[in-house]
Amino acid sequence: MTCIISMYYDNGKGALVISDSLYDIIDHNYSQIQKVFSLDFGVVFAAAGYMGIRDKLIEKVIKTIRVKKEIEYSDIIDIFEDKMADLYNRYKNSEQTRFDDKEVLLTGVIGFLEDNIPNLYCLHEDGYSWKVNDFYVVGRGSEYGVGILKNLYTPDISFKQALNLGIYTLLEVAKVDLFVDTSPQICVLHDEEIVLQNNLSGKFLFDLPGLQAKKQLIKEINEIQRKTFYDEI
Repeated sequence: MTCIISMYYDNGKGALVISDSLYDIIDHNYSQIQKVFSLDFGVVFAAAGYMGIRDKLIEKVIKTIRVKKEIEYSDIIDIFEDKMADLYNRYKNSEQTRFDDKEVLLTGVIGFLEDNIPNLYCLHEDGYSWKVNDFYVVGRGSEYGVGILKNLYTPDISFKQALNLGIYTLLEVAKVDLFVDTSPQICVLHDEEIVLQNNLSGKFLFDLPGLQAKKQLIKEINEIQRKTFYDEI
């Protein structure tokens, strides 16, 4: 029940990690949960899959990093890979397999700043990770999201353009996937800062200020496109 969008902007000088917020649907009532985390050691992490696996992974990564005196960012990627591989071997690659092969434990996005330059990595359930070159989408509706970004993304887009594109992509995925909602969680990696925009005054907000206006604008643009299509073709 998670869609995560990651992309660079301004020719790699900044990056965004955007997730939806849906946790569960019971009797048409939607509940929401935090899915993007800014960790104490300068890393942002978001994951699609089993929340329990995500929480175990974050806990194991934090414990490992805290006992190390010095650490490079390449070490952090190795730690995420190793701890995810441990969980994969425990739950899916042992004699007592607890999950079907078709079930994906977790696919995550790791982000950090190295020399003020953002780096994004995609982490797979078996512990393998790779560096994102421009953009990537994981989780529900990922193929549709990637299709949208392939048509609209360029490396030189500004922060505002990237933010609008990320929100637009999430809203479009939510139209075709019941298990993705329209409440984005947004983390910005730029200069010396990692800012989780949903953290305001010590509270985690699912409805960001100004978001409703963006949603309405996107709706109006879509309506113009629809009318133009019918009138001109």
